[in-house]
Formats: sequence, structure tokens, C-alpha cells
Amino acid sequence: MRDLFDHPEELPAPVRRVWQRFTRILNDGEYNAFDVCASFLAALKTDGYTFDIGLDGIPTNLRKVNPLERTQ
Repeated sequence: MRDLFDHPEELPAPVRRVWQRFTRILNDGEYNAFDVCASFLAALKTDGYTFDIGLDGIPTNLRKVNPLERTQ
């Protein structure tokens, strides 16, 4: 599966802006990474994207949500 975190140029502009905003916050390191990721995930889900959160609090595997995954 293609991780869109590695290919941000393929993201629509609104999703790319969300990605940029939360990437800056995560890189700043001032806030709890898991809390930031929860907000980041909620913001992306409204645009139909999701990702996994590693045990280190780093988001991975950004992908478009499968329509079947949305209904569950």
C-alpha cells in the first residue's frame, strides 16, 4: 500500500494544508504526539483520509478511506 505521507504532492489541496499544519505541530514537539495525532486523524477523516499511529506517536500509512471502511 502506498503511504501518502511519502507523496504529499498527490493529496488534494485541502488535505495537504491539514497535513502541513499538523506536521509543523508534531515537529515542534511541544504537545503530546498522541493527542496531536488524534486531532490530525479527526481532521483528515472529514476529507476521507485515515492513517495509523505508531507506538512512538508518529502517524504512518496515510491513505484514502475505503468506502466500505467508512460504514463500519
